Amino acid sequence: MPALRYWLRFRRWCCRSPLVAVTECAAEVGAAFVCFLVFDRFLTPVTARKYVGIALAWVELIVQRQLRPLKGQPGGDMLTRLLRTLEKAVPSGLKTKLPIRAPMIRWIAESSRYSLGVRAAVVFGFALCLRQSEYAQVRGTCRLRRRHLRFVLDKGGRRCIVAVIHGKTDPHNGAERVTGAVPIPAVDPVGLVAELLRTTPGGPDAPVFVHPNGRPVTGAQVSAALKDCARAFGFNPDHYASHSLRIGCASALAEMGKSDSFIATFGRWKSFAFKIYIRRSLEALAAVAPGLFLFSSTPLRR
Repeated sequence: MPALRYWLRFRRWCCRSPLVAVTECAAEVGAAFVCFLVFDRFLTPVTARKYVGIALAWVELIVQRQLRPLKGQPGGDMLTRLLRTLEKAVPSGLKTKLPIRAPMIRWIAESSRYSLGVRAAVVFGFALCLRQSEYAQVRGTCRLRRRHLRFVLDKGGRRCIVAVIHGKTDPHNGAERVTGAVPIPAVDPVGLVAELLRTTPGGPDAPVFVHPNGRPVTGAQVSAALKDCARAFGFNPDHYASHSLRIGCASALAEMGKSDSFIATFGRWKSFAFKIYIRRSLEALAAVAPGLFLFSSTPLRR
């Protein structure tokens, strides 16, 4: 579970930091853990509130001892105030990755330094607004298998891929997602995936995105490609990672004028949390000023 993984990182962080020591007081532990999640891992305060409850319950189970309760304790009130303050001050968290734009995707897709598996994974992940764990190998696990893909034609005769995606919002049965062919061959997800499946061996249970030697494409390799692209465009590579594909897709959908409900459905968000990812393009923002000064209305007196 993500909460427990963050807790283990937090304990290692405590060992490095002389300012933090885990005590028997749940409020003190919780406050330190919240600060670690928000200020070191850049999670949102709402997520930190959820994770701190899970982690403290897990600690009680492991040590077979109940930590001093939060309710009715001065420390418990302190933790509650801390969470409320952070939710008001930084509701969207301190930092999110920046979006990958279409020209950057094309740069990667046309580069010869990356294998076909990496190029297809980047284009496919962007086209379907995917998390890295939904298409690449993460922590030794590949969720997307060849049997999860099928090629179909829509009513207009356009080739499409129907993919069964197993993500955190639908981990068991998965959910079908569709992407269509793109007229630019370098960034055509249907063509790239078809070529990859044709040129690499593997059975129905083999991972989709692999290198020529059969090794799966990892999320770290996707992130490395995006960071290389950021350097080539003169951007700070620290602001880009595999999640930039998901952020970039959401931003592109917003630029296309798609509704919030459509973006939430397309990206499989259960809420409108995706709004913290939306980054408007320079052209969209620059076009605002002329509209502001050309807009004519009659002012009202007080």
